[in-house]
Amino acid sequence: MTNEIITQEQPHIFFELYVAGLNFHQYKEVKDQLVVGYHLDMVREPENEYDQNAVRLYYDGNMLGFVPSRTGEAQVVSRALEEGVPLEALIIKHDPEAKVHRRVKFSIKVVEVPFS
Repeated sequence: MTNEIITQEQPHIFFELYVAGLNFHQYKEVKDQLVVGYHLDMVREPENEYDQNAVRLYYDGNMLGFVPSRTGEAQVVSRALEEGVPLEALIIKHDPEAKVHRRVKFSIKVVEVPFS
């Protein structure tokens, strides 16, 4: 299921992905604090010189990395955030002993907004 859009069997989850770029940001400072189930903040970065669809991921105010862009996930997430779709990113796996590109896995899903 990693790096694929989730189908109708799980309609509220968009993606399950690994954080891109962990070794370039603040992962080392927070790796001992990462908790499965913890919320990640997503921030669009349209001015990014390498990818106008870049979406930064933050854990408790510390930048971990990005939503991966190589297979199009960042474009989908960036567009959804821009359009105001309520999304939630949660850590679903943390393995500090894994290869750096497989250390932190997260899910992105649409947050259900209750009708009032």
